[in-house]
Amino acid sequence: MATSIWTPAVEPLAARIAGAAAADADLVVAAACSPAALGRDLSGNGNHAWFTVAAAAAGPRPETSGLLLPGASSWYGTIPDSASLDQTRITVEAWVSLRDYAANNGPYILARRETTGDKRVATLWVNTSGNPIFTCSLNGIAETSATGTTALTLNTWYRLQGTFDGSNVKVYIDGVQNGASAALVGNLFTTDRAIAIGRNAVSGSNNLNGILAAYAVSKVARSTFFLSQF
Repeated sequence: MATSIWTPAVEPLAARIAGAAAADADLVVAAACSPAALGRDLSGNGNHAWFTVAAAAAGPRPETSGLLLPGASSWYGTIPDSASLDQTRITVEAWVSLRDYAANNGPYILARRETTGDKRVATLWVNTSGNPIFTCSLNGIAETSATGTTALTLNTWYRLQGTFDGSNVKVYIDGVQNGASAALVGNLFTTDRAIAIGRNAVSGSNNLNGILAAYAVSKVARSTFFLSQF
């Protein structure tokens, strides 16, 4: 009899996310960056992430409560393209603590970026001043961003969220709206690009220096966020 490498008894966050995800039909991806559950999509959609040897070797650890990424180009994760990732509306969420945001042109947390035109289709990131940003594209050529008005404090845990509802791009900190774009009417661009975790997959820059505890993607623009319940 095969033994699962994922043990809920020692993965409390993963177990809680899995339990909540089972009742949430709007989720496309939901994952905890805890030891045996690293990269495992708990939404049931099979959108599992793989991590580079460097990232996986460092691993999530109890004292950091997540996956520690040091801001280096060889440390990142990837969620391969799938049909379930192609949605007209979206919410992207991450539970993260940043150690630096000034280097590498600002860290990308979850990024889906189109190679042609080099535009961010749906990317949750932080600029070099520490403001959270959610950037979307309807055509893979032009892009529109919602930039938060609050600079994040380093070494502090935040649940960051970005939404696109077909009319506006919005960014949230801990469930409270912190910025919105001008009107952007239409459907999110469909791309065959993967979702990069902790970096810009096109240029190899924008490397995340911090700790990632969990992430989620939904096929709707949420008003009550999935990760806010943990």
